[in-house]
Amino acid sequence: KMQLNSKFDVLRGWPKEGALDETFTVYAPGGTPVELPSGTVIYKRTDNTVDKADTPNRTTTNGVAVWVVVEGNDDYSGSFLNKVVAIRANAMIKLDPDNFTAAALPAGTKLTMQSGVFAAAVANDQIIAEVVTDDQAVDGTITIYYTGGDTLML
Repeated sequence: KMQLNSKFDVLRGWPKEGALDETFTVYAPGGTPVELPSGTVIYKRTDNTVDKADTPNRTTTNGVAVWVVVEGNDDYSGSFLNKVVAIRANAMIKLDPDNFTAAALPAGTKLTMQSGVFAAAVANDQIIAEVVTDDQAVDGTITIYYTGGDTLML
């Protein structure tokens, strides 16, 4: 399926201005690729494929290098090639409601990742972004600054 109505957008940081981008092969357990639409938070597996990322408990586990998909495998070319393009850090991103867990997310809220979507961080979560504006009441979106960091939520 193709998400033509997605509100996901990279506002600053890509394709220029410093965000690193990379093309990855998608993890395909049992031969069926995991669906990774734009805005999904992913990590690189030991077999060099990518899958949806979950936050580690930073009191016991090192941070995970995460990427955000900017060209997913939910469109024709990504699906055909079984690849996605993702950025590593340093970007201002508008997230579609499918890209984050709905909650009160005022400016400054620290974000982590749960099953490939952004979520408000709680104690011991890895921090990868923070909310710049919460426009859920306006158009359902939030704008974030994505750092790609691996710091701990205290």
